[in-house]
Amino acid sequence: MTGTDLNTLYVHIGRARKIATITIPVGSETELTLTYEPDWVKEGFPISPHLPISGKFDHRSVRNVL
Repeated sequence: MTGTDLNTLYVHIGRARKIATITIPVGSETELTLTYEPDWVKEGFPISPHLPISGKFDHRSVRNVL
């Protein structure tokens, strides 16, 4: 899949610090992914208890939080 096949939303804290990326394939309504930025994984915290910083969650968890 190329970048043009995905809709992308960057998650920021404050004005400049990107902490995660949410993507969904074009045409999908359910296959959401959330990927934390590597530096956020080292220094940050989960944005929801349902989206642990380890990244061990599925697309249903992302959809439920949004």
